[in-house]
Amino acid sequence: GAGAAEPDTPLPVLPDLFQWPLPAFFGGDEHPDDSVAVVVDSATEMSRRGAISWWRLDDCGEFVFQAALPEPDLAPRLVGPSGKPVVKVCIFAEKSAYELITQDDVTNSTRCFTGLDLFNTPDSVLPVSGTGEAAVPLPRFTVAILEAGGRPVLSPPNSVRLVITVDSCVLVEQRRVSKLFLDEVAYFQRRLQRWDDPPIQYQFVAVQLKDPGFVAKNVIAVLVNLLGPSDDCSQLAASDRAVAIRAFQSLVALRLMQPEFFGDGGPGHTAGARVDCIAAGPAASAWVDAGAIVHRAMIATMTRGKTGLFQLDGRVAAYVHEGGCPRWGPLRLHEAAAIGDRIAMLDGVRSNRLLDVIGELRSIPERPTGRAAAAPAATHVAAPVPVVVESKVSAAHSEASFFD
Repeated sequence: GAGAAEPDTPLPVLPDLFQWPLPAFFGGDEHPDDSVAVVVDSATEMSRRGAISWWRLDDCGEFVFQAALPEPDLAPRLVGPSGKPVVKVCIFAEKSAYELITQDDVTNSTRCFTGLDLFNTPDSVLPVSGTGEAAVPLPRFTVAILEAGGRPVLSPPNSVRLVITVDSCVLVEQRRVSKLFLDEVAYFQRRLQRWDDPPIQYQFVAVQLKDPGFVAKNVIAVLVNLLGPSDDCSQLAASDRAVAIRAFQSLVALRLMQPEFFGDGGPGHTAGARVDCIAAGPAASAWVDAGAIVHRAMIATMTRGKTGLFQLDGRVAAYVHEGGCPRWGPLRLHEAAAIGDRIAMLDGVRSNRLLDVIGELRSIPERPTGRAAAAPAATHVAAPVPVVVESKVSAAHSEASFFD
C-alpha cells in the first residue's frame, strides 16, 4: 500500500535511538569490541492495564532499561513526582531475599512455580524470631515507578521483581550485559545450576564468554585497561575508582567462571597476575565494594541451603507450602530446631491447622533436639513483624534530553 517500506529497508529499532543513562558502565555501542557493555536484546511492546508480571529473575545477569513513551491523551490513575502518568509499578526484592520470594527446591520437585504472595501473606507466617529472642529484620522491598514520558527504570540483575501495569502504555526496553558486572553473570550461573530446567541464555554469555580468543580481546583487555595504572585505586578520582573496582571484581568473577583462560599460556595469564598482585597488596580492601560482599554472602547461603529451610542473618527457619504459597516457622539458632519445626508444620498442613501450629511454635523456647524441638507447648502468638516496603523513584536521567 501507499507508504509501505521497501522489502530491503530495515525497520528502526526504537531502543537504539534512546540516550540511556550511565554510559560509563553500560555504554560504548559505537565500538562494540572495546565497549563496556553488550546489548543482548531490544524490544518495543504494548503493555495492557491490569497486567501483572509475577516474580521474575532475568535470563543471564543482565541490566534492563525500560522507558514508557509519552501518552498525551491519557487520563492518569496515578501521577508521579514529575506530574506525569504512572503506567507501571515495579516492586524489587533485595538480592539476598531470593529464597524468601521463591523456593527452587519445591519448584524442581513439583514443576510448579512457588513464591511469596505479597498481597496475601499474613504477618503470622513470616520468618520472625521466636519468643524471647532478638528480632531479625526482614528484607526490604523497593518500589520504583515508571511514568509515561518520564525517567527510565533501570532494573538491576539478580533482583527478583514483580511488575504491575497501572495504565496501558508503549514500553521501550533494552537489555545489556555489562563487562563491569560479570560477577552478576557468575552469580546467575551458580543460581541456574540449582534449576532442573535452566533458561535459554543470550549468545554473549552462552557462547562468546566461553571463547578464549573473544574473551582475551573483547573482555579481558577492556577490563585491564579500566583498572588504571596503580594497584591502589584510592588514588583515582571517585568516578574512575568506581569503574576500576568493578573491572577488578569482573576479572575475579571471570577467572572463577573460566579459570583455564588465566593459567600458564592462557590469554588472561598476565591479567591474572595483575589481579593476584592487587589482591595480595596493602590496598586490597579498597578494591572490594558492597556488591562483591553481597554476592559472597548469597553464594554461601546458596551452598548451605537445604530443602525446607530458610536462612536469614545467621538463623534458620522451616518452611512449608500451603496452596502454592510459602509459610514459615520462627527463626531458630540451630538447624535441628528448625527441622523439628518443619516436621510439626507438615503435620499441620495435613491436619488443616497450619496457622495454629506456627503460632504454637513461636511461643515456645528453642530446643534443638530432633522432633521434640517442635512439640507445641502453648498457644500464645508472638507480635507480628510487618514486611517493610521502601519507596524509591526510578533511575535518574534528564527528562528534557531523554525525549528530545
